[in-house]
Amino acid sequence: MHFGSQSEGTTTPGLQSDINTLVTKNDVNIMYTMGDWKQGAINYLMVRDVTTAAQHYMYMMQSIRPDRPLPVIYTDDPYHETDSQGRVLLSNVCVVNEFGLIFSNRGLPHIRSGPSNSPFDDMDNVKAFVCKT
Repeated sequence: MHFGSQSEGTTTPGLQSDINTLVTKNDVNIMYTMGDWKQGAINYLMVRDVTTAAQHYMYMMQSIRPDRPLPVIYTDDPYHETDSQGRVLLSNVCVVNEFGLIFSNRGLPHIRSGPSNSPFDDMDNVKAFVCKT
């Protein structure tokens, strides 16, 4: 899905605005509460840290077990990290590595700027999970 000034028709003449693309993942169950848990699914609970900006939930996605609605307590998966409270959280490394692999397989550079990853200066790709609640 494209979003931003070009898709909205609000670009300023001569500004040379970039193209913004939102890449969504629908195969992961993002939960607002534990009541949203799904058996057998990849489940992540959105957890809020008062020191984290509201748009940075990606850094605060707690891994929940697929067999029971309980937090994962240990993993050696390089795409997860444990915070100071002992929560196993999804790391943004998975997104950076995924985009980097896609671009390198096509012989393209990998430009990272904040949450955006792109092979071109005039394009921003942002990965997001869909939360149905």
